[in-house]
Amino acid sequence: MSDQPSTYTRSTNEPTRFLTGRRGIAQQKRANLGPGHEPDWTWVRSDGLRRFGDAFKARPPWTAIRSAEWPPKPGHTGKTIDFGSFVTKTDAKLAYDIWKLADDTVGDAWKNRDRQLPTSKAKEPGLANNVYEHLMIYSVLPLDRREAPQVFSQQGLKKTWNVAAMIDSLKDKIIEESPIRGVTNWTSQALKNELKKRDLSAAGNSKKLQQRLIDDEVQNHCGIMPTSDLSQWGIKRKSKFILQPATNTEMTPLDMYTFAIHLSPYNPTYWLSRAYCHYLQGYFDLALGDAYRAQIICNTVEQLNERNSKDGFFTHIQHAIHQHILVYPKDEEGYWSELITLMRKPHGIQSMITSIHFAVLNIICLCLAALNCWDDFDAYTKQLSMRAGSIFPEKFVADLRKKVSKKASRAWRRKKSKQNLFWFEKHQGAVSAERSYPYENNPLEQIPEKRPLLGRLTEEIFQHQKVREDHPDVPTDTCQVKMAPDRLRYGVFAKRRIRKGELIHFEEPTIRGHLPPRRLTKDRTHTKFVDDHRCEHCLDLVNDRERRPSIDDIRSAHPDEIDADEVPYCTCLRHWLRNPHDKKGLMFCPSDSKETSCLQIAYDLYHYDGCGRNWTWLYDTMRPNVWTWSGMQHISHSNEVHGTHLSLLLRSVAETTLLRREDYDEPGLAPYEIDEILILNGNSKSWRSSWFPFTMSANIIVPFDIFSFLGINIFRDFSFDTWALQIIMRKLLVNAVPWDMKRRGNIRTVLTTDKEKILDSPAQQVRRLMNGYSLGEWDPSFLNLYLFSGLSLFNHTCAGKENAEWAYDSQVLNRVIVWAKKNIEVGEEIRIRYQNDTVDSRGDAARLFGGPCLCPHKSKHNTVDESESDEESTSKETSVSLLMSNVALSDDSSESEDGWLARAEGKTES
Repeated sequence: MSDQPSTYTRSTNEPTRFLTGRRGIAQQKRANLGPGHEPDWTWVRSDGLRRFGDAFKARPPWTAIRSAEWPPKPGHTGKTIDFGSFVTKTDAKLAYDIWKLADDTVGDAWKNRDRQLPTSKAKEPGLANNVYEHLMIYSVLPLDRREAPQVFSQQGLKKTWNVAAMIDSLKDKIIEESPIRGVTNWTSQALKNELKKRDLSAAGNSKKLQQRLIDDEVQNHCGIMPTSDLSQWGIKRKSKFILQPATNTEMTPLDMYTFAIHLSPYNPTYWLSRAYCHYLQGYFDLALGDAYRAQIICNTVEQLNERNSKDGFFTHIQHAIHQHILVYPKDEEGYWSELITLMRKPHGIQSMITSIHFAVLNIICLCLAALNCWDDFDAYTKQLSMRAGSIFPEKFVADLRKKVSKKASRAWRRKKSKQNLFWFEKHQGAVSAERSYPYENNPLEQIPEKRPLLGRLTEEIFQHQKVREDHPDVPTDTCQVKMAPDRLRYGVFAKRRIRKGELIHFEEPTIRGHLPPRRLTKDRTHTKFVDDHRCEHCLDLVNDRERRPSIDDIRSAHPDEIDADEVPYCTCLRHWLRNPHDKKGLMFCPSDSKETSCLQIAYDLYHYDGCGRNWTWLYDTMRPNVWTWSGMQHISHSNEVHGTHLSLLLRSVAETTLLRREDYDEPGLAPYEIDEILILNGNSKSWRSSWFPFTMSANIIVPFDIFSFLGINIFRDFSFDTWALQIIMRKLLVNAVPWDMKRRGNIRTVLTTDKEKILDSPAQQVRRLMNGYSLGEWDPSFLNLYLFSGLSLFNHTCAGKENAEWAYDSQVLNRVIVWAKKNIEVGEEIRIRYQNDTVDSRGDAARLFGGPCLCPHKSKHNTVDESESDEESTSKETSVSLLMSNVALSDDSSESEDGWLARAEGKTES
């Protein structure tokens, strides 16, 4: 995607050329290319460039290329998505009836108000007419999140409906379409065997056994978001599903829309209705996730290229919409409904999608404005204006919203420009964490007695058997996990007296993300930005000629899958990462350097579902984009501006979830409840005063692309719903640790190269390369990120009051070690510094802890000032980046002769 051909073809990540009319002449004059000028081409080192046309092709003016609005999309090399079976008539009717109850309430709300704008003459009868009409009344300015509960109540949606009668009326049909059809004719022994398979009681007569089996089947059919098995942590779940319509029949509008989606996941009507419900409740990030999925469905119906990109997707959409319309094909007078007539016309369902697509784009624009995501807002407003054309009132509403939002946009950007932020942070919006998500379910916060859980945490992280086997000389009785004094999070406490310089903890990353920098073909310099070739697993330096593992390595990694006479090959080793011309992919240490090869360890731990797939598109979403103009390469823009630096960690979380689902035979395992993510402090009361960064690309588009590329069905699998995604992103944000050498030592958190990345013109870039200078200063701020679950349990302390230090190991390069800076007494909490410089602003505290600093040595900036205005609080709390720059060793600790400490010291000096 980054290496564009010289012929002009349009794509989602392709810059746009414009050089016409007076504007083009002015650009040419500024580039010293106008008539009467003789440009200087001595730097090109080529012959025959005398005519203006040839000169212009070789040296395009900088303004001839405009940055893409969105990062690149994945290709067609991802895993095939299982879209499931087609929706049955029974499910379609139940989904329609439940959705209609809440939708009629939305319709009553707008029908009782005077319409300020006339109805569009171009509008056909729509599938979600009530939401569309509602938006034409309330859609100019975004909803204030603080007023959302009141507005939600005013619309008549703050109530519940009992759906028991609807489910009971269709229970027989549900059983008939299920695997236990004909259960009334089963023998008593057959009933008992089936109940035992489901871990249910087999006591009672045949009638009770039948009813118990029928109830369980209906519950499984209607149950939404299965809960994970956390018995290994001593946690017993009260129910099998987070939302159980079959037993908890009192449902809110959000529950009803979610249930309708569960029954018919490819109907854009239900996604749009739930998006609008989330918007009215003030959950703007959740509304964006639903609206984006509705937009995917609309694009698939309307655009042929999207329709053919996913096998079977369009047929499922078409079938779902047809079943939705055929539930009640005739009106009250017995005539065919307008939707039936429209469906039989040549354009069919495409003409019905128009109003849904308008409503979807309006909701997206409103939510982005409410979150202060102004770059994304401008991009989607442009889409809405182009789709509206000259249609009134859609065009009028889009233009008016854009006009009234300019002042707020300028104010937000002006405040961001004055803060000490990373470059991508200045383009991010902010989402409040003052309220928990509707279906947020953190089991660790609901356990009345946490001692068994804390003991299990101590055993798994600090006393694991593997530690004793691999390093028998390492003490395992130094510390334990307990509740911190504030009772809001965990902490690590000394189990015995720990002497100064003694090793406390060491750990290798559980979740990892390595981003190779993007390099131009001629960027082969020996400056400080030179790109070392390192092992994908341990980050040790690898000779370029040894980058491919031996055949024995790959055979040992796949003993059951590879034939003895077959020559295996991992295609990940060949996918280009830095430059498409060198064809270099992932690199691993050679087989003779270690007992267990790094490739085999990678296959065992994480290099699984993503193996063999070309992830270059994902790398390009986080790094500079290279544009080729008549054979001359230059950097046109950087996709780092979208704030997608956590994407590789998110991919690792998704891959780990899929692997555990298969290994543990637990298809309902949620990604936010895998061990590495579950034990992290997060979504707790300590975060409720916080603001987290948000962009459409980083929080919605790229994550859903990752899930789809791995074969996850984002329309059916609610374990990867938007609220779960945002919880994972927040935990990764606060706990991710950078590895890069430039962030080690006694340095500031935000470097000079992090603040503003202004690209040179194409001519200047080529000139620099010809003079032997690299373009490495435009590399992303964070290339290698890790998640250490054990290290994340150590809490921070300010003002140099830490009693422990941490650093990267000098022998195992991606291993962290923690040692005592001074003597630590029994029961004392072990605290470390999260960054070198002082936490002297609320922005620093937010990026490190997800909220105010709760250590005993708080500075004046670490507490929340309630007297501050909400607007000022928003702008300050959203300065979010990655934590824990490597801590330089103090003079006292460096005098110790401890072996572990000496290794850490050598690493720090490197």
